[in-house]
Amino acid sequence: MVLAFLSAISACGDKQLRERLEEEGYPPEYIDGYMDGCVTGYARAGNPQYAFTRQLSEFLVDERYASGWERGETECKRAEQGRRRIEWMYGSD
Repeated sequence: MVLAFLSAISACGDKQLRERLEEEGYPPEYIDGYMDGCVTGYARAGNPQYAFTRQLSEFLVDERYASGWERGETECKRAEQGRRRIEWMYGSD
């Protein structure tokens, strides 16, 4: 169950995540921020496949983008940290 949750969250660059956010009614600016924040969260949690990503001009002027970015960064950082803990405890496949 935990692994399924982490797998669902860790689909940051995935089209499915974007579609889920669209279906939940989030505006495009929020979704763009969430996706960029998510990539950053993975990077900050130590995943070398990702890098800090933020459109600074949007972050400073668009509350929707900034809010999405902050939520995406937080959720994906936690998900990546959780994945790493599980991998450390049980080994990787």
